[in-house]
Amino acid sequence: AGEEPFGSIEEMARKYVQAIQSVQKNGPYHLVGYSFGGAVAQEIAYMLESKGQTVSMLGLIDAIIPIAEIINSVKNTGMNENGPISKQGNQSSALSSRIIAETQRVKKRLEQHTFKPCHANTILWLTNDQDNENNKTLLANAWGTYCKNIEVLDIDASHDELLNHKNSFEITKVINDRYVDRDET
Repeated sequence: AGEEPFGSIEEMARKYVQAIQSVQKNGPYHLVGYSFGGAVAQEIAYMLESKGQTVSMLGLIDAIIPIAEIINSVKNTGMNENGPISKQGNQSSALSSRIIAETQRVKKRLEQHTFKPCHANTILWLTNDQDNENNKTLLANAWGTYCKNIEVLDIDASHDELLNHKNSFEITKVINDRYVDRDET
């Protein structure tokens, strides 16, 4: 039996804020979230700023945010009437009912979450596997509503390739060049 999953993004963020501040009491903080973790990282930034802390950088790596237009255009991606499908179009034995259930929990958490603004400098990395440029614009505008000073960078990868060695290095280099060295001076 595993741990009970968090009931909300706020609950996750509160736990992570406690963990972060047990290691580093005060900012500046650099936060990064990938996919669903982007929403959690943004909430962490909001909570830290609400405590008077500085979040100097928020990185959102192909982070998802519930936008009706995008949800409607991609809600069936990877699914057919019989459940998950592989990229080759065959039924996927790798995706279990547990993964499907967790995907539904994540979607529900996102839909129930109230996004609040943070003021951290934000980099939003978007992949080239977004359905189209319109979706990229929708994502950038939606995150821009809740993240000030947002910069959008394209990364030549699919969502699943984002954290491989090459792309992780590229993302880390941008963060180090733009924020880490600057905060240490």
